[in-house]
Amino acid sequence: MPQQTDYQPAPPPVTLAKLRRHFRDKYLLTDPQVELMVVSSSKSLEQSFGNLAEGISSNDLTVDRLKAVYHGLKGVLLNMGEPEWAAYTREIEQKVLAGDTLDHSLIVKVLRDGMVEVLTYCGTPDAGPQKSTS
Repeated sequence: MPQQTDYQPAPPPVTLAKLRRHFRDKYLLTDPQVELMVVSSSKSLEQSFGNLAEGISSNDLTVDRLKAVYHGLKGVLLNMGEPEWAAYTREIEQKVLAGDTLDHSLIVKVLRDGMVEVLTYCGTPDAGPQKSTS
C-alpha cells in the first residue's frame, strides 16, 4: 500500500486488471489495443515521474514546472480511469499554486508506489512486472 503524505491518504494502488478493464469498457478496445494503451500509460507515467525527478535532482522546482508536471500527470491518470489518483494529484497541484512547501520526493514515492504495477509493466501480459522502477 502506498505511504501517506501529511495532507491526504493515498488512494488504493492502480492495478493492471482495472486499467485493462477501463480501456476495454470505456473505449471498446480490442485486447491488442488495450495492451498498447497499458504500455502507453506506463510510458506516460514514467515520463511524468522522470520530469519531476529531474526537477528535484537539479533543484529546479519552480511553480511553473511543478504545475506543468502535476497537471500533466493528472491528465494521464484521468485517461487511465483513475479519478481518485487524479484528485490526489490535483490537490498537490493546488497546493503548489498556493505556494505551500511540499516534500516532492515523498510525493513521488507515494505516487510511484501506488502505480508500481503499471510502471513496471512492459507489454507481456503473462510475464508480470519486468521493468525496474529505480
